[in-house]
Amino acid sequence: MASFCSRFFTLESAIDYLETLPPEDQMNVEMSQLPPSCEDGNLTDEEQIEENDLDEVMPSDVCVLPLPTLAPELIPLSPVELFYKIMPKEEMAHFAEMTKRYALQKGLTLSVEEEDIEQFFGLILLSGYNCVPSENMFWSTAADLAVPIAPATMSRKIS
Repeated sequence: MASFCSRFFTLESAIDYLETLPPEDQMNVEMSQLPPSCEDGNLTDEEQIEENDLDEVMPSDVCVLPLPTLAPELIPLSPVELFYKIMPKEEMAHFAEMTKRYALQKGLTLSVEEEDIEQFFGLILLSGYNCVPSENMFWSTAADLAVPIAPATMSRKIS
């Protein structure tokens, strides 16, 4: 077998060259991709940046007004009160009613109250904080996956 050493600037030109070789030489081809050469002789792909330049950057799509200026009425509210400001209790009652109606359409009788919907939303919020690979794992009894608040709050089975 002959030894070849060639330099190509594109992958296409290397493949074109390989296709001109006899089949027995094509079987034993080894290719390497080298990084581009630099003017200063530094062969690295790391960026040359100033690591100590920690100026504050304000994204253009972020509101620049602080919360006390933007919505002073929200400052004294607790997290639960903020939640109900976004999702009023009347909406919870509506969701409970629509859930019952959907269950009836599917041939099930389901007892759902506002509190059940609130607990459901609580589990959704928890799932954003406590991530597991699958939603069923919230009810797992395995020591490394257990999320005790999930089965204590809501059963997986429809009763």
